[in-house]
Amino acid sequence: MTDTYPFAVEAINYESTVRGMDGEAEPEIEKPFHYFASSFLNWATDEDLGKCLNKIKKADRTDNRATAKFCMVFRVPAKESANYTISEFRPEVEGTEFIDYVYY
Repeated sequence: MTDTYPFAVEAINYESTVRGMDGEAEPEIEKPFHYFASSFLNWATDEDLGKCLNKIKKADRTDNRATAKFCMVFRVPAKESANYTISEFRPEVEGTEFIDYVYY
């Protein structure tokens, strides 16, 4: 079994465009973010979605207490090194987006 996912993980582009005073399109400054994955056993973070999913899968497979079958994935609008509270398996950061459940 491999530690990588058999499907391609596409980057989610959140860049939007704003108009300046002269009407010219100016790209919005990309704000720092990272992905947060959590199961009922573990959690993992990374700026790369594929790496984040591999971390949580590996942690869940090597945990001797039980084996998790899925995780929840979130996009957190903060640096990966930021300190924040985790409540009920979810990061407590304003603007956090739930992406999906990933089964493995």
